[in-house]
Amino acid sequence: MVTRTGTMVTNADASVLSSKLAGGAYAAASITIQPGTLGLLCSLVQLLNCFALSVVPPASFSSAPSGGGTNVSFNTVFRIDGSAADQPQNTPVKILNGPHSVQIDLIATKSSGIYAAGNYQGTVTLRCE
Repeated sequence: MVTRTGTMVTNADASVLSSKLAGGAYAAASITIQPGTLGLLCSLVQLLNCFALSVVPPASFSSAPSGGGTNVSFNTVFRIDGSAADQPQNTPVKILNGPHSVQIDLIATKSSGIYAAGNYQGTVTLRCE
């Protein structure tokens, strides 16, 4: 469940939008890993971390001003349960059964040009498998 949407802000030269910059805010979600068939199997063989979390960056902004989404690359990092260590995108991290909080940052970098004024939205996928 999404518990907080993030806020991205621009850097001084308007080439980066990021929730990690001063004034930005990470997005947050809460998840609960409950024993099902796989959870039961994990318990029987005493594996407590059969599940993994990862984040997948968007391919593009879900909304942006005209031309605002061109020449943009996306990067995401995430943290689990308040850890200070950023985990890179597309990298599964094993987690224990039970409740967890996830903090997710999105960084969008323009390879040329600057971000036009306006509202930008991007959707990061949180994957649990």
